[in-house]
Amino acid sequence: MVLSKFLLSEDTPGVAIAAYEAEMFSRMSSMTAGTMANTEMFYAPDASDRVVALFRSFGAAEAVPPAAEA
Repeated sequence: MVLSKFLLSEDTPGVAIAAYEAEMFSRMSSMTAGTMANTEMFYAPDASDRVVALFRSFGAAEAVPPAAEA
């Protein structure tokens, strides 16, 4: 929908696409930064520990202690 707005409001398709890309990059910059941080975490040497800590942080207040080992 954003691209269609630019296609309808700009003089040429090239100008519309350039305007759309500029808006898209601005809008997506924080999401891209988060993706890169997650990529680094998942490929780090200590990835398993970091991912477990991340998942535990989601429900820290509601955490259930692990079951006792048999």
